[in-house]
Amino acid sequence: MISGVFIIDDEKMITDSYAIFMKRSGITDYTIYNDPREFAGNIDNINPMIVFVDLQMPYHTGEELLELIKKKHPAASVIIVTGNNDVSTAVRCIHKGALNFLVKPLDSERFAAAYHAAVNANQMHMEINALRSAMRFEENPDVADFHGIITSDGKMKEVFRYIESVSKSSFPVLITGETGVGKELFARAVHECSLRKGLFAPVNVAGLDDTMFSDTLFGHVKGAFTGADKPRQGFVAAAEGGTLFLDEIGDMAESAQVKLLRLLQEKVYSPLGSDKYITANVRIVAATNAGLEERVQAGKFRQDLFYRLTTHRIEIPPLRDRAGDIEHLALMFYNKALKEVGMERADHLPAYIIRTLKNCDFQGNVRQLQAVMSDMAMVFSGRKPSECDAAAFFSRHGIRSASAQGSSGHTFSYFGDFPTLKEIEHYTVEYALKESDGNISSAAKLLGITRQALHKRLKAD
Repeated sequence: MISGVFIIDDEKMITDSYAIFMKRSGITDYTIYNDPREFAGNIDNINPMIVFVDLQMPYHTGEELLELIKKKHPAASVIIVTGNNDVSTAVRCIHKGALNFLVKPLDSERFAAAYHAAVNANQMHMEINALRSAMRFEENPDVADFHGIITSDGKMKEVFRYIESVSKSSFPVLITGETGVGKELFARAVHECSLRKGLFAPVNVAGLDDTMFSDTLFGHVKGAFTGADKPRQGFVAAAEGGTLFLDEIGDMAESAQVKLLRLLQEKVYSPLGSDKYITANVRIVAATNAGLEERVQAGKFRQDLFYRLTTHRIEIPPLRDRAGDIEHLALMFYNKALKEVGMERADHLPAYIIRTLKNCDFQGNVRQLQAVMSDMAMVFSGRKPSECDAAAFFSRHGIRSASAQGSSGHTFSYFGDFPTLKEIEHYTVEYALKESDGNISSAAKLLGITRQALHKRLKAD
C-alpha cells in the first residue's frame, strides 16, 4: 500500500513546482496525480498522511475529493489549494475536515509551513487515538476535569475532544462565546494540550489604536517615540515558542488588523521604530463575544483576517444551556472562597440553593456564578443559610428564588417549613401583585382568575 504525501492537480506545471518544493525540503516520499480520477480510483490502495489537492479540477473537484479522503482515511491531513476567488469555498472545506488552504501562486515558504503543520497534525491524530481510551473525561462519564474546566455536559466534552485534536496544530484558533463563559480558560487549555514550551501570553486588544497595538504586541526600539529611553519587548517575543492569546479580537482597530494579518501570513513582525523584521514562532489563539461574520459583512473586520483566524474554531455554550454543570461549579466556587479564608469546605449545597441557581439564566455565565457563590461563602461564613436568608441573598444579586415554579414559568418561594395551602395561596397572590406592579387586572390574569375574584380574596385577607 502506497503511503506518504499525495499531490493532486490537473496542471503539470503546478505539480512540477511541487516537486521542486519537495526536493528543497528533502521530502522523497510523495506521489503526484494529474488526473483526479486516477487518485479516486486508487483511494482504497493508498494510505495518505498528507494530501495537497487543487480545488478546481475537471471530473472531480477538490471538495469532492476531500469528502472521499475523509470518508476513507479520516486521519489524513488535507490542504486545499485554491485561487483568490475560491477562498470562501476553501473555508467551507475546512469545516468539512481540511486542515488548511493555500492560495495560488504558491511559494516554497508557505508550502513548507503547511507541510510541517500537516506532519504535526498527523502525529497528533496518532497520539490521540492511542490515548483516547485513557482520557480522564472518558474514564469518568459523570464529571470531567479538563485542565481546570469542570463539566458533566456532553457538548462540553465534545469541545474537549476538539481541543485535543487541534491543539498541536500551528494554525490559529478562534474561541467564541458570550461574556463570562471562560474563553481564556479554554485558550489556556489549548496551550497546555499543545505541549508548546513557550509561555501563554494573554492580551486584551479591544480599543488599542495603531501605536498601542504595535507597542503592546511587537515592542519598540530605543528612541522609537518620546519617552522610549530603552527598548521594550512585546508580547509576541514574550510568547516565542508558546501561545499568544488575543482577547476581544472583534474590537480591533482596522490598522491593527492589517498588522495581525501580516503576523499570521508571513510569521514576521517589526518593533516600533525599527525597519527590520523579526521571525515569530508563536501560536495565535483569539477570542471574541462579537459576531465576526456580521462585522465582516458590515465592513468592520477584514475578511482575509477572518479566514485566517477561523482555521480552527471553538464555540463555548452558555451556562444556561448546560444547567447540569451549575451544581458542580457552584460547589467548587463556594469551597474555593472558603479555602481562601481558611474555612472548612462544604460537602454539598442545600437543594433549595441549587434549585434557585438552576432557574437563573446567568447572563454573566460562569463568571457571574463564581461571583455569587464567592459572596455567599463570605456572607454566611460557611454556615448553611436558611431558605429565607438564601432567598434574600439571591434577591440582592438579582436572582429570584425558585423553590416552586408555576406553569406559566414565573417563579416564587416560600419561607420556613413546608407551607400550608392557605399560605401558598396568600403568597401567590402577593407575588402576582408584585410581578404586575400592583395592577390588579394584570395580577388576576397571571393567577388565572377574574378581577372580581382577586378583589374578593384581597378583602378576605
